Amino acid sequence: MSRGLKFIQDAKAGIDFTRSVKFPGTDHEFIMRPLAIDEEDRATATAYHYLQELKLPRDMYTAAMFTDEEMIEALAIACRDPDDPSQPLFRTGNELRKNITKPILNKLMAEYVALVNDTNPSVDDLTAVETEEITELLKKKEKEALIAYGSRLLATYMLTTASQAGD
Repeated sequence: MSRGLKFIQDAKAGIDFTRSVKFPGTDHEFIMRPLAIDEEDRATATAYHYLQELKLPRDMYTAAMFTDEEMIEALAIACRDPDDPSQPLFRTGNELRKNITKPILNKLMAEYVALVNDTNPSVDDLTAVETEEITELLKKKEKEALIAYGSRLLATYMLTTASQAGD
């Protein structure tokens, strides 16, 4: 095991990244967990191949279908067996796709997005000092120093501060 992997495992130890979720319209519960980057990439690739199998281009006319398929593939990985969370609840995205409706897909994806938002850092997790530092770096246009904060964090910062300015 590399030092980096050990560091990540130690940093995540004791944090529950899962959530018990009720299948929409029922009392049946299962476990949901966020996807790792490689799993997100696999879901995107599988969605892309699905459109190719249907001989559909990936363009503005099929964008919603592609997004839905990405959601289905991601959920097939994220939804876990309640009795053994190490096992997926669905064998494939195809199995999930054939057995749910669009409203159920939307509700499951809303649960997934809420889980990801709850388990990942956001601008709200920044201290007042960090927020001020980013603000000052933006004013000074310190590109390299800003890059160190990471694109997702900076994007969240920018969207949040922009929405606050509009309030």
